[in-house]
Amino acid sequence: MLNNAGNAVDTLGTINADFHSFTLVDNIATGLTQSGPLTAGIFKLTNTDSPTTLTNTGNSILSLGAINAPGQVFTLVNNINPGMSQSGALTANTLIFTNTAGMTQLTNPGNAISNLGAINAAGQFFALSNTVALVQSGALTAGTLTLTNTAGYTALNNAGNAITNLGAITAPGGFALINGNTALTVTRDISTTNTPVSISTGSGNYRQNDVDIASGSGD
Repeated sequence: MLNNAGNAVDTLGTINADFHSFTLVDNIATGLTQSGPLTAGIFKLTNTDSPTTLTNTGNSILSLGAINAPGQVFTLVNNINPGMSQSGALTANTLIFTNTAGMTQLTNPGNAISNLGAINAAGQFFALSNTVALVQSGALTAGTLTLTNTAGYTALNNAGNAITNLGAITAPGGFALINGNTALTVTRDISTTNTPVSISTGSGNYRQNDVDIASGSGD
């Protein structure tokens, strides 16, 4: 546990915590990067001063603990099968994330992410819970997307989005999806509260299973 508030680490080398927890508090203005892989059962990070860019393709993290990066960009490449879960909330201005080896479940009810950068979960299940209005600056690729956003509008309007299946969506503040020209199947209910639901698949096919799309008076 490296939790001294005076830490100033600019590069993580190889970190092998096996199935145990690895905690880092960092305060460095130039940003935190990697030169070696990170292996941990639970990874916890506080870096409120600069972007965090953990893009080593050898990273193997079972669970994200509390990630505290308010106002910052948090980038993580993870390659773990069967997948990654959460044990603490993720707070960041922008999340950029890759995990194509297994499912990703970022479903902590305290997550506060304002913007999705590039999310690459190609062929995999990607689940996200959030508590603030959400927009995009990068494309989201996933086999299945499920989303809960308890506050604010969710606008996934990047033309590069490529989502095959849309699972359960709960977004009281409204939900919009532009899915490029990728065919989409809605497999679970979509629910908003007196706010519209908008889905576009361009030239791709749209299919809706026997599900409800309910938006109150905004239907």
